Amino acid sequence: MKDLVPFGGDNLISILTAISLLLPIGAILVRRSMWRWSLAALVVYYFQFFLFSFFPENYVSTGDQPIQLIQFSHVLIDLPLVLLFMHFFAEDGRTRSRIRRSLMGWVAWGIILIATMGLTQRITPYLMGPGILLAVAFSVGFFVKHLQSGIHDRWETGKAFMAGSLVFLYGSYLVIFFIRYVMKLHDEGETYLLFQVSTLISAWLMTAGLILNRKRPQKRPLDDKARDRNIILTNWGDFQFK
Repeated sequence: MKDLVPFGGDNLISILTAISLLLPIGAILVRRSMWRWSLAALVVYYFQFFLFSFFPENYVSTGDQPIQLIQFSHVLIDLPLVLLFMHFFAEDGRTRSRIRRSLMGWVAWGIILIATMGLTQRITPYLMGPGILLAVAFSVGFFVKHLQSGIHDRWETGKAFMAGSLVFLYGSYLVIFFIRYVMKLHDEGETYLLFQVSTLISAWLMTAGLILNRKRPQKRPLDDKARDRNIILTNWGDFQFK
């Protein structure tokens, strides 16, 4: 591996991207009132993404084999974590069941690939392709749903931002996948820059969504005095119209 490179150009964007990956984690930890297990998956997702972001640009000096192991581990756990987080948007059992079935199908496909091709980087495109498509499909569905709801209900705005960040992120990854594995254009500089910029913008959108997200206020039950007052006013109104 090459020595550490100085800041400048794409390296500055890489540093900003790595820092931005910590912003959603901070937003979740600060907003402890909105804590759910699906958000715990999002914390792990961004933390491992943060660690992974240091290695392609040689910010950590280590051997080739550890870097390949970290990159491959990122591919293996990326989709399971993001699908677990998507339970945050699922409001009915049918949607949650679809997410679970999709995850189990992807894991089964991965086991088949490992059994036939071995645990090597050769399986990366065959594993990433279906995973990116699943992430795009679910995130687009949730984004459209919460965007439509957000027009009439401001409590859905935060979720629309969060789902939109995933649409932007995995939509960009789909473009990169098509360029690299379908068109087989190995312009590492341009594709890696697109990867960094899309990750950076997506992290900002996710952070904004987490900040804007609010629990829908529940109607407080009437206490005894308020209930009696309503009964008196209702009876008085009925009396006046008789």
